[in-house]
Amino acid sequence: MRKLAPHTRFGDYELERRLGSGGMAEVWLAYPLAPGHPSPRVVVKVMHEHLTSERRVVELFHEEARLAQRLDHPNIVRVFEAGQVDDDWFMTMEYVDGIDLRSAIVAHGGPLWPAMAASLFADAAAGLHAAHSLKSPSGALLNLVHRDISPDNLMVDRRGRVRVLDFGVARAADTEHTTLTGSRKGKVRYMAPEYLVDHKASAATDVYALGASLFEVVTGHRPFEHAQGTADLHIAVAREQLPSASEVRPSLPEPLVAIIRHATHKDPRQRMSTAKAFERQLRTFLTQWPPPTPEQIGDEVRVWRQRLVLEKPLRREAGSFGQLETTEFIPMTPLDDDTTEPRGLVFNKKKEVSEANVVLAPELERGAVRTRGKPKKPTRPRRVTPKR
Repeated sequence: MRKLAPHTRFGDYELERRLGSGGMAEVWLAYPLAPGHPSPRVVVKVMHEHLTSERRVVELFHEEARLAQRLDHPNIVRVFEAGQVDDDWFMTMEYVDGIDLRSAIVAHGGPLWPAMAASLFADAAAGLHAAHSLKSPSGALLNLVHRDISPDNLMVDRRGRVRVLDFGVARAADTEHTTLTGSRKGKVRYMAPEYLVDHKASAATDVYALGASLFEVVTGHRPFEHAQGTADLHIAVAREQLPSASEVRPSLPEPLVAIIRHATHKDPRQRMSTAKAFERQLRTFLTQWPPPTPEQIGDEVRVWRQRLVLEKPLRREAGSFGQLETTEFIPMTPLDDDTTEPRGLVFNKKKEVSEANVVLAPELERGAVRTRGKPKKPTRPRRVTPKR
């Protein structure tokens, strides 16, 4: 039985420390041992040992690596290599020295500046459009859709550059393999209604998730925060229009509010059809509300990181730090016509943890908290009075 451990060799890499574990793989920070590698530090994603004998899982892993290696854009995390070491399947990807946008809200102490957020999301949209535009070697459009965009999967580095993470959930529309037959994978709160209900995914699906994430970053409130429990959240996402961002933060510029409203329209036909269109609207907004420079954003990232490391209350409230996020599988079993829930949804309690977002700096990783919410109070031992 293999044993991965810090400071041991794994192929052409030395493992430094374990970053986390997801549903398919274990994730490590590592150093390349071969000379001439394009990055001094990398992230190594190693498939769980018990899955290596599962042919379909291995095929999914290969498909993820194959697609990710072809995504070459400055706003997408790079995948360098995929292969096998002994019986272990692995892939290596770029290490990003930065912070995810959910943690940025916590470190900033509230929602980000509108122009800064618009600039970050315009860059993210550019990266997504590059993924949506990816073609096969024969020149056919692959119709790749990320399907799991959220503030956890958007990171900004010390140079002020945004990266889209975790294309492990992404699938090409014409692929032979899917995550699970007749199921959806992703974070429900940011999921487009048509994807949640009918499993229809397109570039507009990612536009919705990007708009819902922008809503959170500029208001400081998660989408559909009023929903109580899993079933209530599913119904809200499927049936309700996301409220106007100005209802939560009245000082927001109306043009930005309108862009978010447009991107998160319940009807995909009423949304921007491409991430490029979303980016274009944000760039137009930024001509009137100039954003900070990348250098200024990078300076702010350094401040945020320091706050997250030094201040324990912030660390406790920051949640997953973009590492492990709950992802639900929702079966497509139809419900009766007279049910109060949306047709096509069955609410179950089974949850899986998605792959780790593996780009935290060491000091953030050491201080990160793996659970959400407040820690439980220690229970005091009951005092028993002996009978006389």
